[in-house]
Amino acid sequence: ALAAGSYYSTQGPELLDLAVGQTEIANPQGENRQVAEVSVKCSPAQSIVFKGQRSRGRRFDAPEGEALTEAIYPVMRGEKYVRVEVTDADGKRAWSNPLYFD
Repeated sequence: ALAAGSYYSTQGPELLDLAVGQTEIANPQGENRQVAEVSVKCSPAQSIVFKGQRSRGRRFDAPEGEALTEAIYPVMRGEKYVRVEVTDADGKRAWSNPLYFD
């Protein structure tokens, strides 16, 4: 698992599934195009953050009194990589390895 990069670091939260797929989106001109899509399923979390280079990415925050257990991020802005950071209600975090795109 270490040699293949199939692991993650954690202070407690669990990454139950981390996958890269494809999705179709429409650009501003109304044309459809295929882009990579990163999805994560995790133990209950306060936030899920998809981080790319140059501050690209997206943050999902749970509504007050609720928790997140999954999120999806379409890779639309030319990110070369994305990694996922999950933070639970106690402030403990889990970090995925970077997922690289061509």
